Amino acid sequence: MNIGAGRIVIQELKRINDAIEDKSFFRKPKFLELIKKIRQNKSSFHLMGLVQDEGVHSHQNHLFGILEYLNKTKFNQKIYIHFFADGRDTPPRSALKFAKTLEDKISSFKNINCSIATILGRYYSMDRNKNWRLTDIAYLVLENPTEAIIKGKARKSNSLINAIKTSYSKDKTPDKSEMFDEYIYPTIIENYSGMKNNDCVLNFNFRQDRAIQITKAFTDDNYKGNVKKIKNIHYYGLTRYYDEFENYIFEPIEAIQNMDNLFGEILAKAKLKQLRISESYKFPHVTMYFNGKRTTHFDKKYEFWEQIINKTDQGMLSKTPKMKAYELTKKITEYIDKKTFDVIITNFPNGDMIGHTGDFRAARIAVKTIDKCIGKIAKKIIEKDAIAIITSDHGNIEEMIDYKTGKTKTSHTTNLVNLIYVARDSDKIKMRRYGRLCDIMPTIMHLLGIKYKLDGVKEDLKGKNLFIVNS
Repeated sequence: MNIGAGRIVIQELKRINDAIEDKSFFRKPKFLELIKKIRQNKSSFHLMGLVQDEGVHSHQNHLFGILEYLNKTKFNQKIYIHFFADGRDTPPRSALKFAKTLEDKISSFKNINCSIATILGRYYSMDRNKNWRLTDIAYLVLENPTEAIIKGKARKSNSLINAIKTSYSKDKTPDKSEMFDEYIYPTIIENYSGMKNNDCVLNFNFRQDRAIQITKAFTDDNYKGNVKKIKNIHYYGLTRYYDEFENYIFEPIEAIQNMDNLFGEILAKAKLKQLRISESYKFPHVTMYFNGKRTTHFDKKYEFWEQIINKTDQGMLSKTPKMKAYELTKKITEYIDKKTFDVIITNFPNGDMIGHTGDFRAARIAVKTIDKCIGKIAKKIIEKDAIAIITSDHGNIEEMIDYKTGKTKTSHTTNLVNLIYVARDSDKIKMRRYGRLCDIMPTIMHLLGIKYKLDGVKEDLKGKNLFIVNS
């Protein structure tokens, strides 16, 4: 997001942390509306989301903060928690630790009636690749667990801990590997019987891309999956998951920070044609995140989006580590050859998606594939006297072993990433030794000869040109 903004964007994790700490979170109009509906209708409150402490899509402290507030205010309606297991941004088998922490927290609250209702791996509840079958299963488990069990889509357990242990011992991942948290089989805990009319749901995930499909299953009459919505469920999200979604607690970033003159907007004003292209797994990263979490174009006349559909089940990606890299490369090199666009923004998903699988054999193939594809693009860049900047917003596949534990590592790293300048004059270019993601946009604008202003943005938050320019 900082790459496309050209400034440091105050991330939702920090903003929500601060709001819970100073209690302003609980004065948000939509949160008050949600609580009022529950009390008026004497209905149940369902809290669902990823329970973990990495803060990529959610943070368990947000759930704990909400429960603490409800406990202090002696909230007297039933509370159900739906536990989405991670294992992707956390160690593969860390759910037991988070489950124990959650159970201890619940036990410490004496003024609320709270229980854990379901557990399922994020594979089901957080799909973003339009695999509606997975979202359908997640919706059914949450809303009508009895039918989910009848249809063979879930099982029952007498506790959260036992549900996790059972899945570890009995189940396999979609690619037949040893079970880990991301794929934990949907399980109904104790006597949870489902959602009732006028129940309220709060999805406490704050990141947008993996919350969209499950949100649409609950709210969108034109939802593309296959679910029967016969109950009146009031659904809320922690943030604005997409432009049309209105029931969000926390205001979008542009409400508190100047988000004018983002990358795409500046290029559109300059009448430069730009292409955003990637596989479906990373398409949001070159579109929505690059556009400040807008799910629409700045100007369709100059901003073009192209998605290469990859229908491979996420759980089977270790079997196809090349993904659609060669198809993506072919399209990009053709566009460069024809000079169709002034600027092309792309993302090769292999390093991240295959890194998350924890499969080292697949990772080696993925890295070799990316190397070949980037090499082809770089060769075409030199041939056409164009310029390319190659970088990443975080690491993953370069470190697949946790050096402290010796176990497989599937999560992102905080290692420094390279920024590589590819052009005929690369031997004459001098760049600063270190930079920030927000420095990439001003560097590109310098290459394009575009001047712009970021009015109302603090100087220390603005990105700086990475080139050392002689005055």
